[in-house]
Formats: sequence, C-alpha cells, structure tokens
Amino acid sequence: MENKNKQTDEITASSQKVETRESPESPGRLNIDDINRRNAEERKKEKKLSYIITGIVAGLLIIVAIFFFN
Repeated sequence: MENKNKQTDEITASSQKVETRESPESPGRLNIDDINRRNAEERKKEKKLSYIITGIVAGLLIIVAIFFFN
C-alpha cells in the first residue's frame, strides 16, 4: 500500500513538472503591439550603433589624413 502511494505521488509530481515546462506563461496569444515595440527599439539601437561606428571610423580617417599630410 505504501509503495502504491509513493508511485502515485511520483506520477503526480512528474506530470506537474511537465505542465509547468510546457507553458511557463499564461495561455494566450502574444500581443502584436509588444512585438512591434520591441522590434522598433532593436532597430533604433542598431541605427545608433551604426552611427557610433561610422563616427569612430571617420575620426580615425581624419587623424590618419592629418598625419600623412603634415
């Protein structure tokens, strides 16, 4: 009898673990507005990074040009 209860508890525990792994978030669809907002923020960060890299490269080119023309 004790062995049977132990097996039942193990089965219940394992089924609960499976359920929590499958849906950690509440059920339902993702909000498209949230996805669009995240994508816009990512594009904005990428654009800012490209401006920073372009500025650094342009600055280095100016420094090299000054060095060679002196």
